[in-house]
Amino acid sequence: MICENCKDEHDGSYGSGRFCSSKCARGFSTKSKRGEINDSVSKTMSLKLSKGLKVGCVKINTDNIVKSFCEICGKEYITRTYEKRKLWIKTCSKECAIKLRVKSYHENTNKKVGGYRKGSGRGKSGWYKEYWCDSSYELAYVIYNIDHNITFERNTESFNYTWKNKILKYFPDYIVGNEYLEIKGYETDKDRIKYTSVNKPIRILRTKDLKYALDYVIDKYGKDYIKLYTNNPYNNLTNDCKVCGKLCKKKNIYCSRECAGKGNNKHSKWKL
Repeated sequence: MICENCKDEHDGSYGSGRFCSSKCARGFSTKSKRGEINDSVSKTMSLKLSKGLKVGCVKINTDNIVKSFCEICGKEYITRTYEKRKLWIKTCSKECAIKLRVKSYHENTNKKVGGYRKGSGRGKSGWYKEYWCDSSYELAYVIYNIDHNITFERNTESFNYTWKNKILKYFPDYIVGNEYLEIKGYETDKDRIKYTSVNKPIRILRTKDLKYALDYVIDKYGKDYIKLYTNNPYNNLTNDCKVCGKLCKKKNIYCSRECAGKGNNKHSKWKL
């Protein structure tokens, strides 16, 4: 016979034969009610916490426990206060905490960047005229639009999508007119799932679609236009190349792949 809980074979000697042991019999009855049990335990724990009663074998110190209201949704919740901090937590949930972070950012700065988009890309990132760019492609797009007086703005709205049984948030890069715009040089299956979560018009600009902007920027500012980033390490070309003597990036000792090959060749006269 097969146990209905652990799915192992057994001889049916225990009870009615549905389970192989008392452990599986008890586990099976609680599994279907697990959500209900968890909610009940959570409410009991919260009640004890608010009254300063014991939770398990330890009595909770309630001297600094207070009831507060979420700054985003207004829901009441329990938190702690500390001498050096007004509140340990200002929101009732992680989702509200993210919304509060975005709200605080826009209230305290004029920089046009999504609330938690910064640094999420794979490319070379930085600031350009109060716009945060996550790659050189985005930088070229921003430069082209600014130089040609094209209206656009950073997007801060999110869309939920499911990836590997997890619910995640997707933020398209920009808003242009009545549609969202995503700049994508390297695309994965995960990216394509993201696009389907948007319930509004969205346009994907891939490498070939950005050729007009890249050609314009390279022609006007040169191939190394990433140096246009404000206060960015890509600007700091202070080291001399160990092979040819030209300026190279701050953290590098060679100015190019060719010089790096010469410098790393064990038979080379430039070997360090």
